[in-house]
Amino acid sequence: MSEQAAQLLRMFAAGSGAGIGAVAAFFAAMNPDALAHVAASWPGVVLGLGCGGIFVLDRRFGHGITAVREMAAAQQGLTGAVEQLVKRDDQRAREQDLMLDYLGTQTEKILNCLADLKRGQA
Repeated sequence: MSEQAAQLLRMFAAGSGAGIGAVAAFFAAMNPDALAHVAASWPGVVLGLGCGGIFVLDRRFGHGITAVREMAAAQQGLTGAVEQLVKRDDQRAREQDLMLDYLGTQTEKILNCLADLKRGQA
């Protein structure tokens, strides 16, 4: 059976199960004894539909777990990328601080030399 046919069969089974569940809920709301009567009259059908629904839900649950696992791995990758960006920004900030300190020191030396020259001329 091809993957597409299997997918269609799973969708049909899920839709059928949902439809039967809706009809059963409707009948149960109108007459609770009617649902018990149907289950007693056709236990094999009810059991088969229940098992089929559980099988489909179990498969979907497995797909959900896989999706959650992939999302967690993607979030870990994003976290690593953000950490690298933060480290790079921190390094740039340190380099800027060092450059400003150097410029401040050099400016102070120049101002001191200018002050000494003015004192020498006065």
